[in-house]
Amino acid sequence: QAESLPETVLAVAEARLATLDPEARRLLRAASVFGERFAARGVAHLAQDEEAEANMGLLVAAEVLERRVDADGRATGEYAFRHALLRDAAYASLTDADRQLGHRLAAEWLEASGRTEPVVIAQHLDLAGEPARAVAWYRRAAGASMARCDLDGVISAVDRALALGPAPELEGGLQLAVARARFWRGDMFTAEQHGLAALPRLPPSDARWLAAATITCAAALTRAREQPVDPALIEAMFEHTPSAETRATYVHACGDLVVTFLTAGKHALARRALARLRTEIGRAHV
Repeated sequence: QAESLPETVLAVAEARLATLDPEARRLLRAASVFGERFAARGVAHLAQDEEAEANMGLLVAAEVLERRVDADGRATGEYAFRHALLRDAAYASLTDADRQLGHRLAAEWLEASGRTEPVVIAQHLDLAGEPARAVAWYRRAAGASMARCDLDGVISAVDRALALGPAPELEGGLQLAVARARFWRGDMFTAEQHGLAALPRLPPSDARWLAAATITCAAALTRAREQPVDPALIEAMFEHTPSAETRATYVHACGDLVVTFLTAGKHALARRALARLRTEIGRAHV
């Protein structure tokens, strides 16, 4: 954000910070890595300064920071910049190397604290230039978002993870996650595309392959009922022999296909899906 500010506006904030002593400016640079709001302990970790919170009190008195309080007026241990411009000016004064190091340390401290949304840790690792670790946390963020039905959160986290170039063994699951979110958002074309992208990246023995195949079929049929779904994909699903571990997922997938095919008027396919469902339920009780 600081890079997009007009130079004259940023200069005013920088001039205000220039009136502070070097130690105060160092603390503010560390604090800026967290954003406009931050925990005193986090800043102390970044700055390696056990006296950080005491020094923040001086910055509160100087009207650069403000102390956050709870509903009862008690201090929370958190602070905030009194103006976003001050945070941006402090952040802009960091070198690229210090910025990356700061975000890495911030991510480590937030992870250790155990009270932070996964997406925040992912963003810090992203800015720290650690794509592999960032992808892992964006993946966790997508799972947390799906658990609370935050489809936009899933899409945002997965899109960023995919942009970072995840390892092949992770990409299939990420493509499946965004396919699900897009499907429930009603974006059938994009859901189908992500489902198709997930399939070759997941082994057929993996329960997630079945989920990706089901979503791909359902999205294609919902989007254009007269447009044929890839026959090879349908046959692969019908001929699939699930393991004991994936049988429940396969039964669920067949149930979804029955409904999907009936809704699309594909009665012959619906009967085949129902037959496979009955077969696997019978095997489960043997």
